[in-house]
Amino acid sequence: MNSSNLNQNPKKIYYGWKIVGFASLALTLISASSFQSIGTYIYVLEKKFGWSRTALSAPFSLSRIQGAVFGPIEGWLIDKIGSRIMILIGFTIVAIGILAFSQIQTLWQFYASYIIITIGAGFGGWLAIMSLVNNWFIAKRTFALATSMTGVYVGGFLIYPLSWSLEKYGFEATTLTVAIIIFCFIPIASLVKNKPEDINLTPYNPQNKNNNKLKENENQDFTVSQALRTQTFWLLAFVHMFSTISLVTLQVHLVPLLTDMGMTLTTSALVIATFTTTAIPAQLLAGYLGDKLPKPKVAMFFYVLQGISLTILIIGNSAPNDSSFKIPSAFLFAIFWGIAVGGRVPLLTAIRGEYFGRKAFGSIMGISMLPNNLSMLVSPILTAYIFEKTGTYNLPLIFFAILAYIGAIGILMVKKPELKT
Repeated sequence: MNSSNLNQNPKKIYYGWKIVGFASLALTLISASSFQSIGTYIYVLEKKFGWSRTALSAPFSLSRIQGAVFGPIEGWLIDKIGSRIMILIGFTIVAIGILAFSQIQTLWQFYASYIIITIGAGFGGWLAIMSLVNNWFIAKRTFALATSMTGVYVGGFLIYPLSWSLEKYGFEATTLTVAIIIFCFIPIASLVKNKPEDINLTPYNPQNKNNNKLKENENQDFTVSQALRTQTFWLLAFVHMFSTISLVTLQVHLVPLLTDMGMTLTTSALVIATFTTTAIPAQLLAGYLGDKLPKPKVAMFFYVLQGISLTILIIGNSAPNDSSFKIPSAFLFAIFWGIAVGGRVPLLTAIRGEYFGRKAFGSIMGISMLPNNLSMLVSPILTAYIFEKTGTYNLPLIFFAILAYIGAIGILMVKKPELKT
């Protein structure tokens, strides 16, 4: 039986869908241990050690130097040695970093351990995992990527038990347990295959009446230099940054903001769980629609919704402390925010896979994330500084909302480039 027939065998689950399941699990662990949890950890460490929010935000910003410097290198390594090895290296580093994090007593130890965690997450996290999934799909690429990315938001569900454990068992016991869980995942990661050609398969692309058109439109592979010479590459890079800057900043500051609004740590975790709940079906819907409709037009809707959600949060944060709208506004924000972010992220990733192909996907994604990483270097710490000077997060939130609305216009300007030979 040849590889084409294997891809069509209705009685056999295509291996790429198993990769999607693995990717979702891997992103769940990375998300819960390093990204979704940072706001919770900042709250706990502020109470435990009395460190300022500016000081606690600094390592998150410093870690973006790693992203800016190593992002293109990570992408190049993914294309050269494969996602599997990168994931193994990355998760090992993350586990060591969290183990060190569990023992911190000083601010510099917090900085060092968190930077180790983010280096590991950079090498074996989102970029390596998305490159892995992109290798396995031509048809249904957007849906496969979206399904994989649900792990980011499933990780958000784990913030509630994480918060409960931090309050009941303490910081050291909780983070030590997280490190052990990450270590246990590493043997699973060693079993995955980098690309379908490794096991005599081809990328998922079932035969149908539109098959020839699908191959012609989607199976073009740009080199890095070819991609860099297109207007589409740079427009996507900056439009992506316009939406991500608020996402990463709120990963750091949302829990402190919510507790300032009068919520407990556990209730704040419920807000995170709320946008996680809405993000997952929104992500799957975006994956389905992105395979049926022009992706930029679908993405525009989610950009607008992201701007609306931030506007709701601004209004709620500005309300008097005794306002009956203050707490409900946080949950209303969470609903719209989850739909917006959940839908937007897989579309922007799938657009690059569709427009630039499989062979240099890691390198192209790594370089295109440079504006994101530079903005993430500045935004969380600048937001903390503005808060400590003004006593409110409203000014940064207004800026983020404006960028989201600009992004909605910019994404409509993205056009598929032609591969010139």
